[in-house]
Amino acid sequence: MVPFKVRERDQQIWLSGVDAPPFERGEMLTYYLNMDMSKLEKLRMELGRASFELLINYQNIGNYGKHLEKAFRKQQQLLSFLKKQPLYAGVPERDFTHAAGELHDIMDRNEMLLRGYDEPIEDEEDDGSPQPLEEDSSPHFEMSEAIFEPQYQFKNHDRIYAFNDEIRANRDKFETLIDEFLRVKKLYQPFLKEYQSGDKQAALKRLFQRDWILDSSPLQLNYGGQMTAIYALGEDGKIYRETEYSSPGAFLYTELMTGLLENRVPRCCANCGRFFMPRGGYEVEYCDNPAPGETDKTCKEVGARNTFARRVKDSPALQIFQRAYKTHHARIRNGHMTKEDFALWSAKAMDLRDACLEGKITLEELETELTKDLMYKKG
Repeated sequence: MVPFKVRERDQQIWLSGVDAPPFERGEMLTYYLNMDMSKLEKLRMELGRASFELLINYQNIGNYGKHLEKAFRKQQQLLSFLKKQPLYAGVPERDFTHAAGELHDIMDRNEMLLRGYDEPIEDEEDDGSPQPLEEDSSPHFEMSEAIFEPQYQFKNHDRIYAFNDEIRANRDKFETLIDEFLRVKKLYQPFLKEYQSGDKQAALKRLFQRDWILDSSPLQLNYGGQMTAIYALGEDGKIYRETEYSSPGAFLYTELMTGLLENRVPRCCANCGRFFMPRGGYEVEYCDNPAPGETDKTCKEVGARNTFARRVKDSPALQIFQRAYKTHHARIRNGHMTKEDFALWSAKAMDLRDACLEGKITLEELETELTKDLMYKKG
């Protein structure tokens, strides 16, 4: 609908027409995995309802015009949303204007039909009958109220059926665009969670074997558009791949599949539940973003603390070690133990802890060694 171009090299992506640093492979997919799609879902439902009303109100031109105008307003809302997306930061305004004008073009071609006539009438004097639609070059869609008065009826059902087909084809472009974003939330997101935590091969098999009746279903694995790639030599002497994507769905599909090939796909944070791109190893469980409910700790810091707490809860040896550690650390604050002595004690205590975890000494021996009188003498 509204194409955009990117330049790619070494897992970095530059947006065409944007003077800004590149983003990393998977970063944009992560952005849409975390996006709240509720408004888009509502918009798709409203757009579908307005389009359906066109089919059942074609005999009454007044109602037909009302629902046609409503459908157009929903399309404008979607284009306004699209303009704000980071993928479209470098797309010129004229490309959006062209997409918004497609419905105008359909209306112009069927002008006489909407006036209630079968054939164009030339050199007709003004007799008070509804006048043709005036050409409107503005991005706003306005309809003459006179044309859509209830008493005017469509005279040729075959032509209105053909007109409806054009309207539906125009509508499908907008619904497909919404589905491309919803597919990230409804298909990619649950797949990536399953891929992360379960059997990767089973998750991949289910992803590729989904078979749905409705082609427009956001749950269907679909590339969502087209891409055209060429290779060019940059000013720095390096080869870049320059790609034009016809829609966001084509780009996000490529991002997912390329990430799977390179084993670099977004992961779901085990603490906050948001997706992130792992750094320094794929099996990272926590992101570096501020943790929910914390003012100065990241999910990674909170996660490490929680992970250790779970280990302690499930391990009698760690529970014994923790009790002794806290007791000895308190002796520093009370002046009964120096920091140097505590460092020596903690090193020995950790060796004893590890020996118990490895089965080299018993729990009773560990507790005896960590709590014997020598460890607690004052001074």
